[in-house]
Amino acid sequence: MRASVVMVEPGSPDDLLADDRVRTLLAAFPVVTATGYRTPEAEQVVLLETPDAPAAVAVADAVDALAAGWAVRALQAVHRMARDAAGEAVQVPLSAALRTRPAHLMSVVLPVPAGRLDEWSRWYDDHHMPTVLTLERAITVGHRFAPLRRADPDEHLVFYEFPAAADLERFGNGAVPATKTAEYLERWGVRNRRRMLGPPTDVPGGGTR
Repeated sequence: MRASVVMVEPGSPDDLLADDRVRTLLAAFPVVTATGYRTPEAEQVVLLETPDAPAAVAVADAVDALAAGWAVRALQAVHRMARDAAGEAVQVPLSAALRTRPAHLMSVVLPVPAGRLDEWSRWYDDHHMPTVLTLERAITVGHRFAPLRRADPDEHLVFYEFPAAADLERFGNGAVPATKTAEYLERWGVRNRRRMLGPPTDVPGGGTR
């Protein structure tokens, strides 16, 4: 997954994958990959990966103009962890060429308390994400993304990558996410929201460039 992405959530499961207007948008804007995912509830999430942050903002603005009612976020990676040769979780540069398409994802929406972003970021990057990757060895990469546009909610998003659906399902239905959600609520006074996404499908007109 690249460092600059646009996350789109259409109003119904088939809106974006079947919409001819999306082909025009993908042809006109610098979208490197366009991938659709499904939740267990059949909701659709589409990730549009872009070359850089300005491109992500431009694409998000174009999607906003394309269809009212779609939830759209322009995001920039601010922290990333992966596995070293021994399988241990380590921080990796945001410039690292992690450009493989994630097969299965746990997405987590993280409201950030007003005025506490620096404190929150240190806690999440130095404690929370390393702990999650230590507890769940199947996670290959963790990404934390910050919003790029003022119009977007004051929420960060995290994506945890899994190699197989069974690993994601086992983790998503296990004790760790529930425990960490309770810890988040107790520490920050707000509740995070998580979803399982996968498997990936190409968006017509998107694919990989």
